[in-house]
Amino acid sequence: MKLNHKTLFVLAALSAAGFAYAQEAATDAVPTGTLGLRYGDVNVGLQDIRHLSQDAFNVGVGANIPVTNTLDASFAAGRAWLNSTVDQAVNAISVTGTEYTSFRGVKPFAFAGIGYAWEKDSFGSLKNHSEYGIWGLGVGVEVPATLVFPAATGLSVAPAISYSDDFRKSRYSAQSYEYGAEINYWMDAKTAVYADIGYQDVLRSRFDSWDYTLGVRIRY
Repeated sequence: MKLNHKTLFVLAALSAAGFAYAQEAATDAVPTGTLGLRYGDVNVGLQDIRHLSQDAFNVGVGANIPVTNTLDASFAAGRAWLNSTVDQAVNAISVTGTEYTSFRGVKPFAFAGIGYAWEKDSFGSLKNHSEYGIWGLGVGVEVPATLVFPAATGLSVAPAISYSDDFRKSRYSAQSYEYGAEINYWMDAKTAVYADIGYQDVLRSRFDSWDYTLGVRIRY
């Protein structure tokens, strides 16, 4: 069994100073959604893995910057661990690009990312260390809640479908689909809280999981 990388391969975004783009205009207005905004991100999560009595946990950080009017660049770094018969810990970093468009406030998007992972496994006196590249892609749509509830300023929902894999041989890789959604709420012009839930369908394995994430975003 391998820890799923999706909890680390998150859709946060990189504060990439090297990207040439006009700075996001400062504003005191409460935004809606996260696409096209510059922010930092801190999150914690839990994986409820099928057929295991123990849960896996993860923590992560990230940052976001718009590159163009329809493209965001992203960075995420995190750690996931599982204490079970076999103890596992995975550290990972990733960079993601998200392309989106807007139609009456609704923003369909597609993303692709690449990263690197360091994994340690231990079973009694037996220990193993491995390093490998990871990648993922997916599609989704960001919908402001004001379309249905006009008073729900700052609230949005973003369902998405994604696929995650790594660059190891197929028999060793952790290939998985995730079906999930995120709810994001901007409490004011600078601070948001969010919750994400997703189902991991791990290929060639019975260890599927429900993944839960809570986080905070700060615009800067």
